[in-house]
Amino acid sequence: MACSTTSSQATIPDTDVPARAHTDQVAVALLAALSGGPEVLNTFRRRYEAWQDRLADDGLDPSTAYLARLAVDGWWMARLLDLAPPRDDLHRQVRARLSAMIDEAV
Repeated sequence: MACSTTSSQATIPDTDVPARAHTDQVAVALLAALSGGPEVLNTFRRRYEAWQDRLADDGLDPSTAYLARLAVDGWWMARLLDLAPPRDDLHRQVRARLSAMIDEAV
């Protein structure tokens, strides 16, 4: 994605690849850790707030920053759990469209 920080870029790869990278494995472990109780959930909340702040600091208006993060969060979950994620050319098209929307908002 073309925004200036890597916060949204690192989550969705340029091409459609299985969610088997090291970062995806870490994400599975983090999801499993959520059963660790409120302390673990509070850690996640702080991390997400930091990610959201980075998007806002990127010059995006708040609604676009939230839209971008929520879109990437859902896409990441779809890839991670193989919940009908966009495949092949559609993956690239969706990523390009999301990137264009972010660029238009800057």
